Amino acid sequence: MSRLALLKWGPILAGAAPIALYEWLRRSEYDSVVAAPFWHFVVVSAASLLASGFALSAGIAGKSHRNVQVTFLSLAFLSLASLFLLHGLSTPGFVIGESTVTTVSARLSLFTASWWLFASSLASDSPLVRSIGKNPGFVVLVWVGVLMILLAAGLLRPDLWSIVPLSALPVKWTMMWASILIAVVAGLRYWRSFVYSRTAVAHSMTYAALWIAGAQWIMSTAMHWHMSWWLYHFILLGAVFALIAGVLAHFMRGESFQNALRGLFVSDPIERLEAGLTPGVRALIFATEARDRYTAGHSYRVALMAVRIGQAMRLRPNQLRALAIGGLMHDVGKIEIPDSILNKQGTLDDKERETIQRHPDFGYRICSRLGFMEEELQIIRYHHERWDGGGYPQGLRGEEIPLLARIVAVADVYDALTSVRSYRSAWSHGQAYQKIVEESGKAFDPSIVEVWSRIAESGPLVPVGVTPPWSERVPAVQALT
Repeated sequence: MSRLALLKWGPILAGAAPIALYEWLRRSEYDSVVAAPFWHFVVVSAASLLASGFALSAGIAGKSHRNVQVTFLSLAFLSLASLFLLHGLSTPGFVIGESTVTTVSARLSLFTASWWLFASSLASDSPLVRSIGKNPGFVVLVWVGVLMILLAAGLLRPDLWSIVPLSALPVKWTMMWASILIAVVAGLRYWRSFVYSRTAVAHSMTYAALWIAGAQWIMSTAMHWHMSWWLYHFILLGAVFALIAGVLAHFMRGESFQNALRGLFVSDPIERLEAGLTPGVRALIFATEARDRYTAGHSYRVALMAVRIGQAMRLRPNQLRALAIGGLMHDVGKIEIPDSILNKQGTLDDKERETIQRHPDFGYRICSRLGFMEEELQIIRYHHERWDGGGYPQGLRGEEIPLLARIVAVADVYDALTSVRSYRSAWSHGQAYQKIVEESGKAFDPSIVEVWSRIAESGPLVPVGVTPPWSERVPAVQALT
């Protein structure tokens, strides 16, 4: 099983395991009554405080980046925190007596959290996000006001909550299934973000959304104070801990929480990729291009073009991400090529050419040690193979060459032709276009050239000379070179 498959099955198994445990437990003889109001209050309060911390951090990040989706994410966990806190405070015998507040506040907390979580997972250009996000400050103010009113009413006038018909079966089941559905959809959307950006926060959001969906099922079907009923409280606590673990993972990698959240809510694979790059990988990319002044921005442009081709071919999100990573890292092996060869002004002799043709293997070796995925490593190793078998390093031909490497090969040659080199001036788009078409069936896969030629007929897929936006922010790289 591939590493990506393991990462994918992790959230699925984590979401299914508590449900399976719950269904087994509530049908077994072990589902005894554990009436412990004090510990109920402790567990609920812990989940609420942790969710509040995440909500505050996300709120600050949303305001800093002017990102309404991050603001929605903040409101999701603010809703969970405040209404679940009310659920804890309304534990019989603590602040108020027996009332419907305990049950109603729990259902409202999960329903509202699921709704805002779903809203945060929508594309920024979706009608819902655009309409609600026209004035995010007003939305936040109104929703915080609603939560404060619910808190005050629950503690000061619990009798009013009896008129809320959330315990009526049609309302109860409608709310439950709606919450589960939108939480699962949000989890799938966050999984898609993870496939693009491979950030720990995106992965943990997938876990959190699925656990919230599972908690909703358990809360709606369990018997109060039974061991099976306690399970959903710990699932919610686990969801918040998962988010904190994702944030801590970013801090340990030297990344900011704001940067991690930004990676969740951009639609372009390259932008998501940038948010997920560690400082070390960015430095490695920069070090590669710093060695060769004639190819500044080359890897970035190749990645952009490869993704555009992949999108036109309707490739899967994980393949688009592999194209982006592989395109960025395809020439990293040049770090091990001597400067005298890499920047030679004249024609390379046979020995020098043999040395420079080893850079795909060098790059493969470097990136395999850094934990890159198999499809990304294939791009790095095989992007100089030719369709007719005349390429290097292994002389693969036709479909022996991995698909994504064949795509990057087209983008790589096009950008090389349209860039200034030490031994020639840059070609025009028309000249490079004609050369790529002529090499169809020789250097390149004809089906890929057909797609590329169709979308590049009117002009370059990427502006000539564009450079990566992170170049100026990369740390010193002497240690890497």
